[in-house]
Amino acid sequence: MDEMQTRLAGGLETVGTGDLFYARGRTLQIKAFKGEIASFTESDNQWVSARAIADARLGTAYTEEFDERSIAEVAVRARENARFGGQDPGNTLHSSGELGEFDGRRGSLDTVTVDGKKEMTLAAERSAKACDPRIVNVPYCYYAESDGSHAIVSSHGLNKAQLTSSCMCFVMVMARDGDETQTGAEFAVASDPSGLDAEEAARTAARRAIEKLGAREIDSGEYRVVLENLAASELLGAFVASSGSPFYGETIQKGKSMLAGKLGTKIGSDLFTVIDDPARGLHPAFFDGDGVATRRLALVERGTFATVVHNVYSSAREEGARTTGHASRGRERVGTGLHGPYLENGDGGLDRLLAEMGSGILITEVEGLHAGLNTVTGDFSLAAKGFMVEGGSKGYAVRNVVVAGNFFDLASRIVAKAGDVREDTRGGFDAPSVMIERVSVSGR
Repeated sequence: MDEMQTRLAGGLETVGTGDLFYARGRTLQIKAFKGEIASFTESDNQWVSARAIADARLGTAYTEEFDERSIAEVAVRARENARFGGQDPGNTLHSSGELGEFDGRRGSLDTVTVDGKKEMTLAAERSAKACDPRIVNVPYCYYAESDGSHAIVSSHGLNKAQLTSSCMCFVMVMARDGDETQTGAEFAVASDPSGLDAEEAARTAARRAIEKLGAREIDSGEYRVVLENLAASELLGAFVASSGSPFYGETIQKGKSMLAGKLGTKIGSDLFTVIDDPARGLHPAFFDGDGVATRRLALVERGTFATVVHNVYSSAREEGARTTGHASRGRERVGTGLHGPYLENGDGGLDRLLAEMGSGILITEVEGLHAGLNTVTGDFSLAAKGFMVEGGSKGYAVRNVVVAGNFFDLASRIVAKAGDVREDTRGGFDAPSVMIERVSVSGR
C-alpha cells in the first residue's frame, strides 16, 4: 500500500487545493455449462480521480494510468477545469490530515487453486441437475472472485489506503413440468473459496424452481404478507440504499425526498430500525470517498427518522450539518452511498413468522425494481412470486401477482420480524423476513 499512496502524493504538488483518489479491482470468473468450463475470464482495471478546488469552484479529471506522469497530468487538468466551474459552498474538502492503512480482507483467495475453483463450479452444476429430473437446464453457474484496493490523499495531509477481497458463486436453474417452466436462483458469498458451499447454493436454486411448479392465480385484494428475507432486502433496499435514497442530504436538498423536515419524527413501526454498519460483512469500509472515517450509524431507530446521511458536499451546504462519512467516489463525481445497511434482526425463523401470520401470502421474489418504483414518492408496483399461506404453513405457489403500495406505509405496517437476516451482505441492503399487516395484491 505504501507505493500506492506515495505515487498519489506526488500529484498533490500540481493539484493545488484538492485530492486524488485511486481505485483498482481485479476480478476472476469461471462459468460452467453442460458439464464443461464454458469460460474463464480475468480482468484488472484501475483509475485515478482528481478534484481541485479554487474559490469554491470544483474541477475534476480522471485517468486510467497509474504512473507518476499521468497522475501529475490529471491533477493539472482538474485544476484547470476548476476555473470553469460554478461557485458552490459545497465545493470543499475534508479538513482532516488523518493517516491510515487498513486491511479489509477477511480471508485469502488462494486457499483453493484455480483447478479447484473450476471443479467447484462444475460440481455445483452437477448438484443442481441431480436434484430432480424436472431440472432441465442450468443457464447460469459460475464462480467469481474479486480483490481490490483504494486510496486517497489530499492537500490537507489526508493519506489513507484499504485492501478488500471476497468470492461468490451464483446458480440459476430452470425446471419444467409439462408446459410450465419456472426458474430458481441462489447466491453464496464468502471471504475465501474454502468457505464457499457452491453445491448447497445449487441445491437451494433447484428447490426454489421445483417448488414454484404448479403455480395458481389468486383473487385480487388486500392480504397479510410475509416478505421473505431476500424479497424484503430487495424491496426495502431499493428505497433505503438507492442512489436517490430519501435519507440522503443531497436528495433532501434537491427537493426529491418525502423525509424533508421529518428528522426526529415517526416514519415507521417500532420494528423498523435501520442501521448502517461499515464494519459488517465481507467488504468493510474504513473511510469513505472523501477520506472521512466511517462509523456505525442508525438511520431509523424504532421507527423514528434519526439521521440524515451526508457527505462533505451536502453537509457544507446545510447550516449545522456534519458529514456522516458517506461519500461514494466515482471517476468523475462524488455522490452519497451507504456502506453496510440492514434492517435490525428479529427473532425465530421464517416458519415461526408464517405460523404467526396464519393465512396470507409469502412473497419470495419481487421483479421490476428499476421500473416499478418511485424513490421520490415511495410508491411501488411490482410483479411478485410466492406462496399462499394457510393454517400457518406454506401452500401452493402463486403466479401473475402484482404487489403495490408505498414504502413509508410498508415501513409503518411491519408487525413482526424473523431472525433470519443474512450476514453475507450479498446485496446493497439486508433484511430479515418481515410480516406486513396489509398489502394490496392484484391477481386475476
